[in-house]
Amino acid sequence: PLKKRLAAYALYGFCRYTDNIIDSTLSITARKKELHAWKKKLASEWEKSNSNDSILCAFVTTCKENHIPKELGFALIQGLEKDLRPTAFKNFNELHDYCYSAGAIPGLLMAFACGAPAHAQKYAISLGIAMQLTNILRDIREDIHAGRLYLPENEMRQFNITQMNLRSGKTNENFKSFMQFQIARARKYYSTAQKGMEFIPPDARTAMQLCLHYYREILAEIEKAHYDVLSQRVYVSAARKQEIIAQLNSSLLLIPQA
Repeated sequence: PLKKRLAAYALYGFCRYTDNIIDSTLSITARKKELHAWKKKLASEWEKSNSNDSILCAFVTTCKENHIPKELGFALIQGLEKDLRPTAFKNFNELHDYCYSAGAIPGLLMAFACGAPAHAQKYAISLGIAMQLTNILRDIREDIHAGRLYLPENEMRQFNITQMNLRSGKTNENFKSFMQFQIARARKYYSTAQKGMEFIPPDARTAMQLCLHYYREILAEIEKAHYDVLSQRVYVSAARKQEIIAQLNSSLLLIPQA
């Protein structure tokens, strides 16, 4: 519906703008300064609601109309700021904390915008983490060449994977086993998220189902590519997306309307 759609646009605009600051070609010092200014503008807009910044105005208005906690926007900025420092995650607990900031917070924002009840928020968190883990697995090549590594170091050692292996652009049996392990974990989060779909109001449910199924399908595409994410970017084709939509429309995947 139009109201929820506009709320989604406003939330996306804020998240995208914040992410663009992180990914800009400016120096780290300049990006930190810009991020600090962005956070300061958000605080001012929240208190005075008189900003001429259309993105912030739309975001804060949407948050207030949908009873979204003030803290979530600031938590997103603080979480993404970690990308300005060399990233290293000793274990999955540390990676989970990052995924919460980058993925679960947008998931929570959308849960509010969709009108989901409070008890559905844990499922929104699971979907956000699942999608972030999927991003990480799809983008290993791109990230490693940008000096970023979003993989648990202890699990890399467990499967005898080194950064040199990742930079080589070639997969091996160790890497395939490692990817199978990571994909299985991501799918568990998708499975948990799926259980929460019944709590999303019917007028927003299909859109959230598409988010889940489109992103989960990336994992299947990685498997079809024999786990080769080191020499190519794996993606879901437009034709396959149309198939997923058709399945949803025929109620093969869509939870019955409440």
